[in-house]
Amino acid sequence: MATVRMTQTMASDIEIAAMKAWNNTNPSPEKNPELQALVRQAVLRMPAIAKIKEIADDPVVKELVDGSNTRLTGYLKPFADSSEVSEIFLEDIPRTEAPPSSHWQTVVGYDDDGRSTTQEFTEFNMKIEFDTPIVVPCVDSWMNFDVHYTHLHPDDRVAIATKATEAYVKSRDHSKKQSDFRESIQQVIKSCNTVKQLLDVWPAAEKLLSADTIQKLHKKVTRKIDADAVRERANFDPNAANQVILTNSLLGD
Repeated sequence: MATVRMTQTMASDIEIAAMKAWNNTNPSPEKNPELQALVRQAVLRMPAIAKIKEIADDPVVKELVDGSNTRLTGYLKPFADSSEVSEIFLEDIPRTEAPPSSHWQTVVGYDDDGRSTTQEFTEFNMKIEFDTPIVVPCVDSWMNFDVHYTHLHPDDRVAIATKATEAYVKSRDHSKKQSDFRESIQQVIKSCNTVKQLLDVWPAAEKLLSADTIQKLHKKVTRKIDADAVRERANFDPNAANQVILTNSLLGD
């Protein structure tokens, strides 16, 4: 097996391939159909949206909006406008997981010795994507649709907070495992000066190597195969030839 030095480019390519393999076998938990369905239903029956639709459907408002363009109609027109949104940003969701938990710690600063200072938080934000868009009023297509937790109907809040907390914890777990795996890959690659050293530590890493690297790695093996072919074509017996040279050396010139 030829000696192939571990270059920065090669190390980066191996890390990228390793992370791609990890991501393929550990899909992100962000897609949560149950939470998606709960939030979809809750957004469509938000009291604020119901009131906006009520205003937009009022005959007086309709007449004003459809009439002349004035300052008053300019303020009323957004009530009659609507757009499709495929994601929402739900803000200040109260967590339902009991403390203490490392999931609910965030770094807020560092002391004089460089040690991090953490603070526990009780609320969090979450982006929720819909497989099919929903139509909401007063939102242009270019806008982010953000919804505060307290804007939801009271009957919907607890179920959403519970499912959102579960999803958040799973997402944090997934991110932590992903980060730990990446760090372990980086460390093992960093500790190896050659590809052979990496394969001695982690044989399965050969599946992550480029075709060019594998070709370089097995270069000497290819040469040996070629040498055997030469011997066969020439009907050459290396043992007999070696014996001739050795005997000649013993006899002297």
